[in-house]
Amino acid sequence: MALSRSDRQRRPSPFGPSLPRLANDGEVLLAGAPPRFPHALLLSDVKLGEAVQAGDPDHVETARQRLTEGVQRLMVSDRDRLAKLPDGSEHAAERSFLHDRLAVLELRLSALEHPLPVPAAPPRPAVDARIPAAAANLRPAATTSEAPMAPGGDGTSHAVA
Repeated sequence: MALSRSDRQRRPSPFGPSLPRLANDGEVLLAGAPPRFPHALLLSDVKLGEAVQAGDPDHVETARQRLTEGVQRLMVSDRDRLAKLPDGSEHAAERSFLHDRLAVLELRLSALEHPLPVPAAPPRPAVDARIPAAAANLRPAATTSEAPMAPGGDGTSHAVA
């Protein structure tokens, strides 16, 4: 039986929580809706997680660099937008959105630049393919051509009252 994606034990990431997880963390953002991110940046975050799960150091480093560059570009863009926003209450929602997104991006960038040490994964249990002694004595079910005839002359069974 194959394990579903949710049943698999995930390897811990040294790069901290993903952008969506940080954006939905109540301690990061105190109020308001979680900020949104460009799809390409979210995809880069997913690719880093997949590389960590695969355990390939070359892919991990490539994915980490790609995500770091994307986060840095978005941070520069958001800071420029904030600097160019005129003062006034009509831009308060956009200003709040940009501040929230920058807070999440700064946390993510910090985790990417300063990865945490990851403890070694516990050894996987050995697969035991032995058949228990009780199961070894069981016979396979009879197929239709080998099934014994039911009592009765014509193969039908008779109910006993």
